[in-house]
Amino acid sequence: MQPDRDLKLVLLGAEVNALRMEERIALRARVAFLPAAGGLLSDLNAWENIVLPLGCHFPERLPGIAVEVHGLLTGLGMAPEMLLGKLPEEMTLLEKKIAGFVRILLEAPDLVLVENFAAGLDRAERMRIPYFAATYHASHPGGTFVQLEDVLGV
Repeated sequence: MQPDRDLKLVLLGAEVNALRMEERIALRARVAFLPAAGGLLSDLNAWENIVLPLGCHFPERLPGIAVEVHGLLTGLGMAPEMLLGKLPEEMTLLEKKIAGFVRILLEAPDLVLVENFAAGLDRAERMRIPYFAATYHASHPGGTFVQLEDVLGV
C-alpha cells in the first residue's frame, strides 16, 4: 500500500499517499485478501487459523465466537467437527479456502479480494463459488467482493 510517488492509489475512497501511518493501518484493516491456497499457517489447525487474527485484533469478540464459526462453516457446506481440528496438510484445497474465507468473514472487511478461487477445484467444488460472495454480502451488505480468476487455468 505504498505506490510510487508519481502514481496515485485510491483505495476505499482514500488516497494512500496522502494518509498518515495510523490512517494507512486503519485502511489496511478494512481490506482482506484470500490467497488461492487459503493462506493458512501450517502449524495451526483450522480453528486456530480462523480465530488467531480475531484474537490479536479484537479479543473482546472471542467469547461465543465458536457459534458464529460453526454457523459460517455449516452455511458454506462444511461440517465444523470434521474441519476445525485439521492441520492444513490434512485439508483438501477447498477446506483450506473455506477456513481462510471464514477467518476473513469474522473480521468483516469492507473490501475482500479472492485470488483464483477456482484453481485446483473440481467442477462440483467450483459450483460453490457463488455462495462465498453471497455469504460475504449477507454479513456485510455494503462491502465489495472481488474475485480475481485466471480463466485460462480453470
